[in-house]
Amino acid sequence: MTTTPDTVAPARPAPDGRPALIDASGSWSREALEAEAQSLAAYFRARGVRVVATLLDNSPAWVVADRAARAAGVVHVPIPLFFTPAQTAFALNAAGADAVLTVPAAAAAAPWNALPRDARTVAGRDLVLARLPAAAPGRMPAGTAKITFTSGSTGAPKGVCLSARSMEAVASG
Repeated sequence: MTTTPDTVAPARPAPDGRPALIDASGSWSREALEAEAQSLAAYFRARGVRVVATLLDNSPAWVVADRAARAAGVVHVPIPLFFTPAQTAFALNAAGADAVLTVPAAAAAAPWNALPRDARTVAGRDLVLARLPAAAPGRMPAGTAKITFTSGSTGAPKGVCLSARSMEAVASG
């Protein structure tokens, strides 16, 4: 239902200091992930981000960005790396994204390369937060926490608005 990392292994709650996520580049405890998420959430709030798209692979950085968006009250729009530039542009516009968090190479190749951006390290990855031109907020139901998009194989991508409550219900089921 939502984009979830499939290259990292979320662990059941573990005692302090034990890994919660492990990937090829390292491991992170729940406390370390939460500290990174809170720091990134403060970063989003300080920059007035309302809707952040992530153009990232499945990684601890993606997990931190997802948690940070939720902690900051920012709508998260995960954009799959396999989307074409046209699909990405459609999703960004439809969601009313005002920022994109991605790796430097993707930022350099994208239309938002010339826009204001900041460099930041998240879960050991160098990322760029590119600010998009002011867009009208996307029309979405109250309580929307995430917008996921299909690839639009029969046309333009289609977005689904998900509330935090609905995602928690699915996860706990």
